[in-house]
Amino acid sequence: NPSTCILKPVEGAFDALPVAKCTQRAWWAALAKLHAPAGPAWTMDGDDHLQLIATLEEIKACWRCVLRHSGCRTADAYTGSLEDVLGEGSPDLPSATMTLLQTHALKTGMGAPSPGPVCPLCLGSLQEEPHADGEASLPSASLQPAVQAVVDKYEVPVGQGFSLDVSLPAAAAVRARAMAVRHPGACAGAYVDLKEALRLRFTPPLEAVLGTSCAPGAGLRLTLALSAPGVAGEGAWLAQGIQQQVDQSRRRRHTGKRRHGKQDIVPADAMVASARLVDQLAALTPAAFLSACPASAASLAPPPAPATLGLRACRAPFHLGGRYTKLGRDIPQSPWFIDGERRGGVSLEERLAAVVLPGLRCSDASFLSSGREDMDVRMLGTGRPWALELRDAGRAPPDHGACLDLERGINEAEAGRVGVRGLRVLTPAEVAAIKAEDGDREKSYVALCWAPRPVGEQEVAQLEARQGLVIKQQTPMRVLHRRANLVRPRTVVCMRVRSVPSSSCFLLGLRTQSGTYVKEFVHGDLGRTVPCLGDLLGMPVTILQLDVMDIHMDF
Repeated sequence: NPSTCILKPVEGAFDALPVAKCTQRAWWAALAKLHAPAGPAWTMDGDDHLQLIATLEEIKACWRCVLRHSGCRTADAYTGSLEDVLGEGSPDLPSATMTLLQTHALKTGMGAPSPGPVCPLCLGSLQEEPHADGEASLPSASLQPAVQAVVDKYEVPVGQGFSLDVSLPAAAAVRARAMAVRHPGACAGAYVDLKEALRLRFTPPLEAVLGTSCAPGAGLRLTLALSAPGVAGEGAWLAQGIQQQVDQSRRRRHTGKRRHGKQDIVPADAMVASARLVDQLAALTPAAFLSACPASAASLAPPPAPATLGLRACRAPFHLGGRYTKLGRDIPQSPWFIDGERRGGVSLEERLAAVVLPGLRCSDASFLSSGREDMDVRMLGTGRPWALELRDAGRAPPDHGACLDLERGINEAEAGRVGVRGLRVLTPAEVAAIKAEDGDREKSYVALCWAPRPVGEQEVAQLEARQGLVIKQQTPMRVLHRRANLVRPRTVVCMRVRSVPSSSCFLLGLRTQSGTYVKEFVHGDLGRTVPCLGDLLGMPVTILQLDVMDIHMDF
């Protein structure tokens, strides 16, 4: 009975309405004409607004989808109940919108869960009503276990927050396009898309449960994933076009070469409303869209079952690093296996990860460094710059105090074998400096060498007088299996020689251009390095031990 409606204002509202002869749709639409559209966010004129509201009522859209098509961006309107929206302090909405919401309230009862068909626009994701057991509860009970898993796994320091993304099935984009075709302008202007509405609905309760705020770009990344198996097939007709675009993008990345063989089509149930898919839909004319779109989506029929919500979480990768020293001559930089058998001892990478990964509750990491030394070469001096890229760590990037604790743990666990200094969370510029293959970078070495006879003082003076010696190094035979056979010019910046008493050995200190094979410079590699130290001294020279003393770079 329309006379019992709680429309505002009530007095005189029904004077001009032949209620007995009006359909329900007609009486609330006519009543809405008595009120001018209100709200600064609303950009449609009154007639367009009425037509849109009529369409929403006809397809049985849920009341929150009515809100978002009315341009409401108030989070309380999405997190609260319908009674809250219609009560005091309600958002400023067009009168036609308020009329439809009040009609919905009469049908369902204030604050009651929405019965009847699933909303064809949000696929039921906005229909579940909030719990009444506290402010920190979630609108969807199915998310409670997932959120608890996030709380158990991830550290969320106050001030660092989390980011929230939304993943929608392709059917949601197809139905949004169907709504736009059915009522041009419905998805324009002040319209709030489904992703934004879900963020408005779930961000406040997630902030309350996690005890921190939502901040774009935060290290802890949450993804609210909507799954609607009942309408998954509504996006299948777009799979071929999406796959063609993906293949074209791949071909461009692979130097323009065409990838042969049959490509797997994206499964219909795995398709999401990506930007590429939305652009593909927008490029279709209304006629082309309606001819290709499944009838259930084109008519905006209610889905057979409401969509389910899931929550995925991950920590953004970050880099932890500093400089390392390596004192043993049986420690490879990374795990070394030949034919399934380990060569050398536990690698430097494994020794660092053994302390860092448990300390940060991380199980996935990659090691990188500014160059590498052979297993039998020590790294001394100030050390070599290195980094561990930590992915999906349970703990947040450590502060200075936590880095000192990790550094102390490594040095205590690897005393006399491996040491680290300057451990910290690296900036992108520092990571780029480690990865850069800078040919102008220089390194210092000390080599213990043997010659058939002692090196004379005049020979020492001639060696030390050579500055900026340019040598040509063909790829050494020991690495020829993994590097191209090329001749590379390298510069030996300077050399120093110190004799070892009572022997034919001597210490060779040298500073070279990055990328110089020092061992081959000493012994010549059967003529593949010209000139070598043996050529300069006029006798064969053998290298016994080699140490890296410094990596000259700002780090």
